[in-house]
Amino acid sequence: MTWPLPSPAEISSRASGVFEERLSAKTGETVNARDPNSVTGAAADITGMSAFDLYLYQKRLANELMPDTAEDWLARHAAIWGVPRVPAKYATGVVTFAGDAGTAIPVGLVLTFGSVQWETASAATIPAGSTSVPVPVQALATGTTGNVAAGTALDISTPLAGLSTQTATVGSDGITGGTAIEAIDTWRARLLKRIRTPGMGGSESDYETWVHDVYPSAIVSVIPAWVGKGSVGVVIAMPGPRAPTSAELATIDAYLQQARPVTAQVITLAATLHAVDVTLALNPDTTAIRAAATSALQLFFSQAGTIGGTVYMSRLDDAVSDASGEYSHERSAPTADITLGALEIASLGTVAWA
Repeated sequence: MTWPLPSPAEISSRASGVFEERLSAKTGETVNARDPNSVTGAAADITGMSAFDLYLYQKRLANELMPDTAEDWLARHAAIWGVPRVPAKYATGVVTFAGDAGTAIPVGLVLTFGSVQWETASAATIPAGSTSVPVPVQALATGTTGNVAAGTALDISTPLAGLSTQTATVGSDGITGGTAIEAIDTWRARLLKRIRTPGMGGSESDYETWVHDVYPSAIVSVIPAWVGKGSVGVVIAMPGPRAPTSAELATIDAYLQQARPVTAQVITLAATLHAVDVTLALNPDTTAIRAAATSALQLFFSQAGTIGGTVYMSRLDDAVSDASGEYSHERSAPTADITLGALEIASLGTVAWA
């Protein structure tokens, strides 16, 4: 039931009715309290506007008292239940500098790619007998813009003598982990989940909740008795999907180790990608429809997002059928549903056209 909210005109009309009834009873004359130019009419209008403000305030209070509708008090509800909002994070990773042995890389050296900047998190020197050195870096601003793919060349803001090129190459894990502050809807959903499924001393949902306390969008699979009685395997994938970096996995593992029941042995594992190659014959077959089908497949695998289980071809076909302009298609690969391993999450491989 929604909170009742009469309009100012409705409240004013009720007030006019009271004026008319009471004054007529006292004077024995008919009183018109709906004339806006009369004293009673003006009083009824003032009553309507004033009472409407009170109704609005009551409605706002009713919304704020409930965590599923609270806005200003959402943080207070979350604090009571121990579900703080996940702050924005800086992207981190490792880059490689190439050059002569003995070349020093200072801490705080700024690297750029377009308008995005990172800085070296520690000093390093290219060792004797080597032509390169890995150095950890961190984005200068929080958010996803600091995430870049492996192999990307970042420009060095201040030239350094001894380097073969004035660039640093992003390592095989990429620069990852940069996120914006947690979205309100995601935060609220975590809060409601905490309320609806309170801690059970180490149930599967507890481990999912603990992982989402660190990375709300992480994909989680919990496997009881992973290496024997009393052990729990917690398998992690990140949106995309992609495997978590070693730094992301270490952050999650550290949180799980302090949150777990004292008797539990927790093993935190990175999910592995199972690339699914798809071959399609489209009708009609145009460049635009191929692009739409590819986008539909990418969306399918990003939303399917479960570790283990089965990739059903009927659902994959449904996704292709949603592509703009597609009338019909035939799929020659894969030829059957795909059963994933316990650590696997499906991702889109190559897309070919028959």
